[in-house]
Amino acid sequence: MKEIIAKIGRQNHQNHLLAVMPLITIVFGVQCYLIYQFAEGVAVGDYAMLLGASLATFISWLMYYDNNHHVFICRNHLHVYFPLFGKNFEIDYKDIEQIIVPEEECNFSSILVKTKDNGRYVFHFVDFPVATKVLIEEQMKKSKNVDYPEEEFEQAA
Repeated sequence: MKEIIAKIGRQNHQNHLLAVMPLITIVFGVQCYLIYQFAEGVAVGDYAMLLGASLATFISWLMYYDNNHHVFICRNHLHVYFPLFGKNFEIDYKDIEQIIVPEEECNFSSILVKTKDNGRYVFHFVDFPVATKVLIEEQMKKSKNVDYPEEEFEQAA
């Protein structure tokens, strides 16, 4: 059984999307108005439908990613699961060479995990990326230092 320590969250990104929705809606309306006023020969209704459908699709994909791209911090590895692309794999801590995050903490950002075999794994919109890196590094140190649980070691002696 995999021991899950934490799940990488994306709630701050979702909250941000909801907070900027009124601004996005205003920009959408202004674009439609400008096309109506200054572009002759453009079917404004078709333009508005295409622009609105594109915007709704984009926001939907971001929400789908936030809700369905799972990264679990486990005892000895990161477990990545994303059903849309059929991804379900593990990154062992011993294989991680570097974790790159922003220099200062922020509400959400991307994390880049580089492995020793030149693999690169990017996790987008991660809540508090610097704190997440610290947690992963702590688990990496624990997994290096502990080969056997102490209880089993004491029972064998």
